[in-house]
Amino acid sequence: MRNKFYPLLILLSLTCIISLSCSADSQPQTVVRQPDTTVRQTAASPTLKGSLDMVCAEDIAVNGKFLYVADGPGGLKVVDVSYPDGLKLVETIRTTYAFRVYLNQDHLYLSDGPAGLKVYSLDDPSKPVQVYSYDTYWAQGISFANGYLYLADYYEGIKYFQLDASGIPITAEGKNVARARDITIEGSSMLVSDNVFGIVGFTMDSPTDFWWTYTDAEIYANYEDIVSHNGYAIIARNDEISSLRVFNVSDIYAIELVDDFHPVRFISGLTGNKELLVAACGEDGVLGFDMTDPAALELLWVIHTNGLARRAHALGEFLYVAEMSGIGIYDIDGLAGDWE
Repeated sequence: MRNKFYPLLILLSLTCIISLSCSADSQPQTVVRQPDTTVRQTAASPTLKGSLDMVCAEDIAVNGKFLYVADGPGGLKVVDVSYPDGLKLVETIRTTYAFRVYLNQDHLYLSDGPAGLKVYSLDDPSKPVQVYSYDTYWAQGISFANGYLYLADYYEGIKYFQLDASGIPITAEGKNVARARDITIEGSSMLVSDNVFGIVGFTMDSPTDFWWTYTDAEIYANYEDIVSHNGYAIIARNDEISSLRVFNVSDIYAIELVDDFHPVRFISGLTGNKELLVAACGEDGVLGFDMTDPAALELLWVIHTNGLARRAHALGEFLYVAEMSGIGIYDIDGLAGDWE
């Protein structure tokens, strides 16, 4: 039987040093590179429409007039955003360490750190009801494809779950990689951000039949979030050098590094929406990139947030940011980029 006692001690220690970082899986980094001057020159000043204090906001998902916040040790929070200038906390669900939150069909999927995967029904969007849980060692990023959920587990590799018609897992299987952080599906390829082997590629003969094709083991790096688009994968790297690493993944057997962009000192999280890449960058705020051509990312804007940006999502006229000590909603109407 595996022993979770040690990882839980790590979790408690990280909670105690929340002033340094409230991530359940990250250690403080020493970064030597300074941000490019273009970042400072492109800074925008959008209106802060609303904010709400949290314990340690790690991630955020938008569902109509409700936000779901993965609030680290503070649990899963439901926030009514009917009036962005008057945000209202309507529900708090106790969890172990709410790290990542996703929406698919009529369900919410939570990566709950050492407590694994949890699935909630959203029949009443204001009151998520847990309908499924699966115990993994350290749940991280999630991707959906072909009727399956793929979960990156930091200690146990890839977990994959067949979903029923409503979106509830009905089977669960796994495949080992070293230190899986995040996962994305690009066509018939699976791409994993791995803390030991860098970017890991798999070819998928079927949703459950996928085979290792490539690892980037020669370039050791602290790889975190991964976003794929149009034959490319973009990974947030954080170690002695913080960067956005762009890989050509059109040939899953011969992945190539095509760019290593150093926009800021630390990159906490990446999300992609249509042709816009959104990078949450701690004290440097949130950066928006045009990724029409991912091999030549174009910086569109920088937003200086009130807190330390952990993850952000652009939707409609607003940018929703999980920023550790709270959440913020910023009016980005008129800024460049396609994020509808």
